[in-house]
Order: sequence, then C-alpha cells, then structure tokens
Amino acid sequence: MKKLWTIPLIISFYFNLCCSSMDISKKSSINHSKSIERYIEKINKANNLTLEEKAIFYGEDIEDLHLTQDNLIKYRIDAASGEMNSKGDTGYHMGFYLSSLVYKYSVHKDDTTKNKIIRMVGAIHELHKITGIPGLFARHFEKNQKKTTESFFTSPTKEGYVYLGYVSCDQLIPIIDSYYNTVSLVNDNRLNEIIKQDVSALLDHYILNDFKLIEQNGKACKYGKLSNRFNPIQNLFALYLFRTGYEITKDKKYLEVYSDLIKKNYHKHVKYAKFKLFNLERHFNDPLLFEAIYRLIKLESDKNISKEYYKFLEKIWSESSGEKNSFFIFMYNDIKRNNIERKDALESLVLMPLNKIGYCKLNSKDPNINTELVLTLGGFEYFTKEPLPMNQRPVSDSFMWSENPRQADYCREISKFTGIDYMIAYWFARSKNLIP
Repeated sequence: MKKLWTIPLIISFYFNLCCSSMDISKKSSINHSKSIERYIEKINKANNLTLEEKAIFYGEDIEDLHLTQDNLIKYRIDAASGEMNSKGDTGYHMGFYLSSLVYKYSVHKDDTTKNKIIRMVGAIHELHKITGIPGLFARHFEKNQKKTTESFFTSPTKEGYVYLGYVSCDQLIPIIDSYYNTVSLVNDNRLNEIIKQDVSALLDHYILNDFKLIEQNGKACKYGKLSNRFNPIQNLFALYLFRTGYEITKDKKYLEVYSDLIKKNYHKHVKYAKFKLFNLERHFNDPLLFEAIYRLIKLESDKNISKEYYKFLEKIWSESSGEKNSFFIFMYNDIKRNNIERKDALESLVLMPLNKIGYCKLNSKDPNINTELVLTLGGFEYFTKEPLPMNQRPVSDSFMWSENPRQADYCREISKFTGIDYMIAYWFARSKNLIP
C-alpha cells in the first residue's frame, strides 16, 4: 500500500526535475510564431501604463491574436504556432469578454465598443444556432474541422462546420450574465431580441427535458444538468438561470419555475455549493459561484430568500478573502458597499503581467518562497503557504481568477492567453464606480 502512495511523488519529482532544466531566463531561445514575436515587441515598448491603458492593451491583443474567422475567442493559443490549442471553454471566455465590453461601454458610451458588443452577441448567437437544436449551445465550432472525438457533431444549420458539443453550465453562466448585462446596460432593440430568443430557447429546453440539455445524439450533457435537487451547485445554477432569465425576457413562466424551486428549498441548499475535499479546494468554479450569487442577491427582493444567498456569499468570501482576487473583491464591495481589501484588488491589477504567455515557472525552487508539497487529485504539487502576488503567480490559465493563488509551479506546454481576466475585473469596477 505504501508503495502505491510513492508513485505520485516519484512522478512529481521527475516532473520538477525535467522542468528545472529549462532556463526560463532565456525566453528568447524559445520558438515563437511571428504573431507572438510582434506581441512581445509590443510589450517591450509599453511602459508605465495606467490601469485603463492596460485594459485597452489587453482588448487590442484580443483583436490582434485571439479571434477566429467567426469571431469566437481563441482563449488559449500555442506560442510556437499561434494556433488555438484548447476549445472546450470558448463560451466561458466569450461570456466574460462580452460582459467586460458592456461594462466598458457603460463607462464611455463609445461606438467602437458598441460595435464589438454587436459582433460578440452575434458570435454567441451562432454558438446557439450552430447546433440546430433550440436551446442547445455549442462549446465551440469551426469550418473544415475533422470530428476528432465523439464530442464533435456535424452542424445541421451551417454547411461545412462541426461543433464541439456537450455544453456545460461553466459555459452558460458567463453567457447568460453577459446577456443580462447587455440588455440592462446597452439596451439596443436589435440585440435585445436576439438575446431574448436565445435565453427563452435555453430555458424552454430545460423545462421540456426535465432540467437537462439533450445533445444531437439524444444523450444528456453531463455537466449541463440541473435535474439533481440535492446537488447544491445545480440548485444554485438553476435558481440563477431562471431568475436572471425572467429579468431578460420578462416571461412570467420562468419566474414561476424559480418560485417552484424556492418551494423545494433550493435556496437553502445554495450555502453548500462550495466545499473542501481533504483540505483541497477547486477554484475553477469560483468565478461562476460569485457571478451567480452576485446576480441573485441583486435581483432578489424577498428578505427571507436573500438571507440564504447572503450566507453563501459570506462563506465563499471568507474562503477567498486575503487571496487578492480583484474580480471577487470588487463584486463583494459592490454588494456590501464597502471598500474591504480594495487596495489588494488594485495591487493585483497593477501587478498582473502584460505578458500572458505561460512560460515554465517554478516558485518551489526559490529559497525565498515558502512552499510545501501537497497531495492533490492530480498527484503531489507544490503550494505556497500564502497567496502569491499576481506577478509571481504562474501564468497557467486564461482566467487567473479561477486559479489557485497558492499554486507554486507551472511547467507544461507554452501557451499564450488573453487578458479577459483583467478586463472583466477592471471594467466591472469602473462601471460600479469602485475605482476612478
């Protein structure tokens, strides 16, 4: 039995040994695509940017490198080839990107940003239309793409295209929230009609299929289910989707569904939507949990119901407090109308690196950083005792707010990520007058 426990440790040791042989100070020796080389040159010329100039820089970078021919977000691209190397979370990033554009538009009211909003709503609408099934969104779609796995389906509505199916709530929460923001803060009749059509179709699909999303082959999308009344995360997302959906569409049948969920005590289950397993935390869902509970608190007027939502807010806030997560801090500040940890949020924005390329970074090798070896579901990994400052954290994902701030090391494929994480936090704070 003891020998089995040594296997992850051996793998971890070998992994760190291999990675330590890479001289990360000599990044110029790494092969970059020409587009990435131009990006690096642009970074080298950018000096002393203000927070807003930094947000604009990230926005321009998306336009330059991170859009497909169909205006989908290429949230992760290979630094050597410049090609997209991850496609399963396209909707997730498009939702947060659209929200950041809407928040920016609420600040500046400029035509350039509005045109980007129109284009992005159109692209998300295509994620819905591409499946040919009302209410079913795709994770991603491409032209002339081979069906490399069973998760790819031929589009019945767009000739020559395939789409990546089995959508999850991870994709839907940011999309629906971006739709709510667009209707509330842009209020363009053309966009409103598209959005209401998509949201109504999604919620009707759930209602007709026992709170499941059914794929082209008749199978339920495993992570799109809202049917388990004893699953706190599904309960939270169901409450969120139908309450927010009502605000978008003003169709009372969705409010009636929401009321039925309340009668089943879904709101009392919400406080269990995040838990630790063997002292290990899953951070990936945190932006979704914050976004969902933020919206429910803002929309719910019944004090007995909102009391349950506040319990969960305080729970996830107590667990993220001190982690200097700008997005979460600003949402919490806006709900509570306080400035708790506001300086930490600003510090993280200042320290967020312009260079969003995930080079090999091994903080565990730094004698000045206190780390410990922890057994995780993926084997042994190094974590720091305290959350790392933003400029010391490994650039390991396109959305830093979903990453563990104590993760010490990252040494896998070298990918280029977007700055959507910075943009959503910064423009949200600006739109709510939390920062000048």
